[in-house]
Amino acid sequence: MVAVAVGLLGFQACSEDNVAAEEKAPERDGRISVEKRTIGVTSIVLTAGSSKRLLKGIQDAASLLGWEVIECDAAGDAAASDTCITSLIQQGADAVLSMGSEPALLRQALKRASDKGVPVVNIGGTVSDPDAFDASYAPDDVQLSTVLNDKVFEDLGDASATIGAYVNDAIVAIRTRTEALREQVAERSDVELEEMSTANYTDPFASSRQAAQSLLRANDDVRALWGSGTTNVPGAVAAVEDLGAEQDVKVYGFYLDDALAELLRQGKVAAVADTTLEVNSYTAIDQLLALWEGEGAIDPEAEPVPVEYVLYTPDNLDEVSTDTGQLDEFQSAWAEDYS
Repeated sequence: MVAVAVGLLGFQACSEDNVAAEEKAPERDGRISVEKRTIGVTSIVLTAGSSKRLLKGIQDAASLLGWEVIECDAAGDAAASDTCITSLIQQGADAVLSMGSEPALLRQALKRASDKGVPVVNIGGTVSDPDAFDASYAPDDVQLSTVLNDKVFEDLGDASATIGAYVNDAIVAIRTRTEALREQVAERSDVELEEMSTANYTDPFASSRQAAQSLLRANDDVRALWGSGTTNVPGAVAAVEDLGAEQDVKVYGFYLDDALAELLRQGKVAAVADTTLEVNSYTAIDQLLALWEGEGAIDPEAEPVPVEYVLYTPDNLDEVSTDTGQLDEFQSAWAEDYS
């Protein structure tokens, strides 16, 4: 595990005179009394495990402030994220949180948001031009990848082998993780990398399963299937089972969700690299709160509370956790500064 220590920003207290009492959320059940807001959320695949975790983080943080959360799922079509942002603004979103969509695909929506004074913040995944957003809060995808890749090479040992990797260079977070894998493979003369496309997110299970089946049939020395996120792993597991290769091929992935946790428990997945994705959601809400209630600006350089990059395996699934009480720290700061 690699700990990355960063600081939670404090904010200037907001006077009660700044917001009319009738426009404030009631203070109950730990809720902070601030002006009511609507937060729009969009993702290329909102049903993906990582996206669901980011969404839950947004919902949990927003509920403490009495804010509403509305959603738009691009349903596997990265270009549809542009339409989603526009739709969310039309529904009255005061800000939009976009999960790793490339700004080049969001040009019209980002301009429309800017014209209307609606901040758009990227969360949860590296993008090629973070400055295109009002802010961008994402994990260190190189560090995340390295944690998993080290485990893959440890399991391979000194044996000559091929790693089958799901790739999608159009999504920069995946491309960044893949480039880290490529660099580590290049250091090993006995390991080769075979790449499979993950472009089809409208049916990720079927497409991931088919790609892995084709690779395994064509290469009898594949010993690892490297899932680039949460969506590829179940299909990879199914392909290994289809061909009866459970004793020879191990499956790896990123970001634990319920489905991957169950596959780990069953011993069908060897390892999953993870970090506290939710802290990116908390930081975005924190900065929107500062914009509207405190300092009057979003800090693009704001850093989240401490997080760890961890590795889940069947042996430590119930022992390792990325939850270190980050939301509690934000809540305490909000209660002190905005109540």
